[in-house]
Amino acid sequence: MVRNSHQGYGSFSPPKEEKRHPLTRRDTETLYQAACQYPDVETELAVRVLLDYGLRIGELVHLRAHWIDTEYQRKAGGEVWRISIPKVERCWGGKGGNAEKGNEGGADLHTTDNPCGKCVNRSWQKKVAPKGKEKNGWLTWQQAEEYDYAPKNERSATKVWQFPGISEMAETAEKLKDFLKQQHKNQWPHQENAIRTRLDKVADIADLELPDRSQPKVVPHALRHTYGCRLVEMGVGEGAGMKQMRHQNADVFRWYSDVRGTRVVSALNDAVSENDSLLHE
Repeated sequence: MVRNSHQGYGSFSPPKEEKRHPLTRRDTETLYQAACQYPDVETELAVRVLLDYGLRIGELVHLRAHWIDTEYQRKAGGEVWRISIPKVERCWGGKGGNAEKGNEGGADLHTTDNPCGKCVNRSWQKKVAPKGKEKNGWLTWQQAEEYDYAPKNERSATKVWQFPGISEMAETAEKLKDFLKQQHKNQWPHQENAIRTRLDKVADIADLELPDRSQPKVVPHALRHTYGCRLVEMGVGEGAGMKQMRHQNADVFRWYSDVRGTRVVSALNDAVSENDSLLHE
C-alpha cells in the first residue's frame, strides 16, 4: 500500500497509522465474504455497511431505520437504495453519561431512552451559527439544544447512494433496514467499541494478508478509506466521489486515486476479477 507521508496533499494528511490504510483488493474481498458468512447479523452488517457505503463509525452507530429507503434516480434508470444522514436527530442508544463509573448499578446501557455519551459530550461550537447570525452556520441554537446527534459537518448531512453496478449494496441496505426495524427505537443497538470488536472478530476469521501492515490490525475507518478506493476503481469522478463520501477536502480523493494504483496492481497479481462486486460465484 502507498505510504506517502512525505507527499503533499494540500491540507489533507494521509493516515500515518498502518491500521487506517485502505485494504488491498484481495483483502477487501476476503473480509467481505467472511462478514457475509458470519452467523451474527449485526456483525455482518457492521462490516458490509462500512465497505458498501463508506459511513463513518459515528454515523453507523446512530443509524435509524427511517434513514434508509429506496428512491428513484434518473441516471440509474430506476429505484436505488440510499442512506440519508439528517442534519439533526435524537439519539436514544446509550447511557447518556448518567451511569456511575464502571456501571456498578448494572444499568442497561443499550436500551435506555438517553443519548449516548458521544452526543452528551458533543461540541456544537463549530456547527452552530452565532446568535443573530444564523445564515453563517448550518445548525441553529434551537436545534443544538433540542437534538443530540449531528453529523461531522454540513456536507455529511446528505444522501449516500447505492451504485447500481454493485448488486450487493442493495442487499446490504435492505438487510440493514430490516435489522434496524427490530431494534430499540429502530436504531443501531450498540456503540462504537462494539463495532471495533465485531470487525476484529471478522478480520481474525478472514485471515487477511495485510501486506502493508506491521501488525495484523484493521480499524473501521480503514474500511471507509477502502470504500473511497473502490469509488476510484469504479471510475467515479472527483466531484461525485466527494459528494458520495461527504468530504469537504478534494485532496482526500486525490490520495485515494494514488492509493488505487497499488490496489489495482495487487488485484492483477492475484488474478482478481475486474468485477466491482465483492461477492464472486
